[in-house]
Amino acid sequence: MTTKTKKIMPLLIISLLTLSIATLTSIQAASASNAGLIFTPNYHVDGTDPPGEESYSDSVANMIMYYFNYYGQNYNYLYNCQDSSATRSQYMSSLNYAQNNYYNTVFYSKGHEWTWGNSNHYGLCPSDYNTNGNLLVRDSYDINPNTNLGKDRFVILWHCGTAMAYPSSSDNYGSYGMTYDFTHNNAMSTDGYGNADSGVYVFLGFIWYSPEYLTGTGYQSYNYGNFVTYFYMYLLQYHYSVNSALDAATRATSQYGSFGAWPFHTGMYVNGIWSQCVLHGNGNLAIPA
Repeated sequence: MTTKTKKIMPLLIISLLTLSIATLTSIQAASASNAGLIFTPNYHVDGTDPPGEESYSDSVANMIMYYFNYYGQNYNYLYNCQDSSATRSQYMSSLNYAQNNYYNTVFYSKGHEWTWGNSNHYGLCPSDYNTNGNLLVRDSYDINPNTNLGKDRFVILWHCGTAMAYPSSSDNYGSYGMTYDFTHNNAMSTDGYGNADSGVYVFLGFIWYSPEYLTGTGYQSYNYGNFVTYFYMYLLQYHYSVNSALDAATRATSQYGSFGAWPFHTGMYVNGIWSQCVLHGNGNLAIPA
């Protein structure tokens, strides 16, 4: 495959391929041992989410599931939970089911975040957050108990603030932050890209702001949804390590030659708010097969 073909393929598939969720989740493998969970709640923030952000987020999620379906190995449970189905209870029950029935969990969620408790704690906004007050998917209360068997090996949270409060401390609400409460490991490298540790966990999240998918990367017509699509393509179709997939997706969708050189990783201001995409753990790992 030529470089040109690689660059345009995810864009063409997003616009032309229409696979139902039922089709995308139909993969079966007799010896499968891993679970892949994708969540895209449709909780909307006026003035932040541009028109079409939620539907585009679903399209990117469908593409991620496409790569799992056609190139992922040893996945017997794949779940693509979108829009009104992505409730707080569904986040919790899916994580709990995966940890109790499968060897590893590969987890992805894209949406909004708010702090709770004493503001040291973070919560993902599910689809029912808007109609149920402070109904967040909270780090220590909702994530921690449903990931405590140590099986959430590869986690991407495209929500604001999800890589903050690490290494974690605790208070009367429990342990701070999403990184610890997903991995239950407080000793991971905080620079899994430039200084990877030798562990078995990868956690990708944000310091403060996470850009909307429709936000342009500044290179041609590419946006951050394109970056995520390419990232999973390199992870699943080409079986790159996390760091190599980050580099390849960066070259495909930005003017930078590596993820380490891109302000998206080193830090920049988006809409006047600091934004930094960081990796905790071991970026030399490939996605669980």
